Amino acid sequence: MTARSLPDFEPFAARVASDNGPLVIQARGELDLGTAPRLWDALAGVLDDNHGELVIDLEGVSFMDAQGIKILVRALKHVETNGGKLVLRSPQRQARRVLELTGLDDYLTIEP
Repeated sequence: MTARSLPDFEPFAARVASDNGPLVIQARGELDLGTAPRLWDALAGVLDDNHGELVIDLEGVSFMDAQGIKILVRALKHVETNGGKLVLRSPQRQARRVLELTGLDDYLTIEP
């Protein structure tokens, strides 16, 4: 029996994209205690420079816990303090449920 190497697994990744519109942070993977700092790192790199609309695309996020919520609230406060708008795009079922249970869906702009 020969050993096969497994592909590298990245539990979470975030990248910044902009297509002549709002700044978009595309997130994928599991957003939890161990990975939430990666999202904050991606956000921190653009929050101070962005005073318009900031979109966090959650389509690729398969799981989100309280630490993910904490990062979203932190980002929301920062963006609103600087006169901008935070939009969550395409949260998957589990993430949307967490937003509903916490009541954050009443405070955040969520696009399908």
